Amino acid sequence: MRCPGCIAVGRLTLHPSVMPKDLYRFGRTKIKGPVGISSVKRDAEYYRMNHAHRGLAIIFNHEFFDSHHLRARAGTMADWENLHNTLHNMGFEVKSYHDPTFKDITNIIDDAAARDFTNVDCFIMVVLSHGENGVLHAKDTPYKPENLWSKFAADKCITLAGKPKLFFIQVKMM
Repeated sequence: MRCPGCIAVGRLTLHPSVMPKDLYRFGRTKIKGPVGISSVKRDAEYYRMNHAHRGLAIIFNHEFFDSHHLRARAGTMADWENLHNTLHNMGFEVKSYHDPTFKDITNIIDDAAARDFTNVDCFIMVVLSHGENGVLHAKDTPYKPENLWSKFAADKCITLAGKPKLFFIQVKMM
């Protein structure tokens, strides 16, 4: 049962106290921004996978790089094709990006994190690239892998709260 002041966001219910403009206090923890309320209990053994749609799958496939010390990734198109077909056959909406720059990756992630995932089961992101010393390579520059998933946390992407967020990274180590 919802309280009279609660707001429904898809299947999530947000209490007005978790829709702050700035900073609110929950117990001893300070939280910024709206907080997603999961439709699954924290200690649940299974995720609900019976929404209207399977979900979004984003594939960043890097074959060529601006840096001369990074060789082209032979075979990556075969890996991409297998991934794309498998995810599509599993019912995912697959969005593929070939040789994106870091700015492209950031914009794509921002757009994806702003989507309404209320009626989807989960979210998948795949990166096929080069990597070294704790960084991944976009076409034009290295970046930290945390840039991939930080915008999908429950306090930033509230309609993915309580849903699986899967990140697969396949890199050729330099």
